Amino acid sequence: MSRLDETIFAKFERSMVRLHSPGRTTGNGFIVYSMSGTHLVMSCEHIMQGVALGSSMPAYFSDKSNETAMLLHVDKVRDLSLLKIADSQHVCTPVEFFAGPTVPEMDVVMLSFFRMVGSHVVRPGTFQGKIVGPPDTRKGPPIAQTPEHECVRSNYVASPGASGSPVFSKSCLWLGCMLAMQTDSRMVFQSPQS
Repeated sequence: MSRLDETIFAKFERSMVRLHSPGRTTGNGFIVYSMSGTHLVMSCEHIMQGVALGSSMPAYFSDKSNETAMLLHVDKVRDLSLLKIADSQHVCTPVEFFAGPTVPEMDVVMLSFFRMVGSHVVRPGTFQGKIVGPPDTRKGPPIAQTPEHECVRSNYVASPGASGSPVFSKSCLWLGCMLAMQTDSRMVFQSPQS
């Protein structure tokens, strides 16, 4: 593990959440706000498909503790979701968003729970890569006033179940949320500011 991986892991391991939405595969989330026992968790909307707003699901931390997360908001256009964990004793450092530019060849690290054959790894791992090109503009669903937004392609390694993982810069700044694996072995992550 590189020094960059070690730094990101040490700072944000406790901010990672493994989500189990009912009847769907698992995905990742990460705490973006924490105060007085309340945590807000960001993840992907596609992990929550079929889950009604206000519904609850199990959320697991790497220390083997678990909580109940309630779905507060989904953004289908940007494939992002927001959940709330209330009355929690879990202590962590929330992930803070970096509103700077992303550029080709920029070093990135994804922090993610991942699956191995037949099981889940109980602690997240780090996956390094580089941004492989300028941001791509994507349109949301065919709705008249759907805004365009940018997605960034990177070459870090990912596996099924990595959706919703945070992607960091080498300065430990959060750049975006892992969305999808592409057929050309490139990963796409979404910046919430776009």
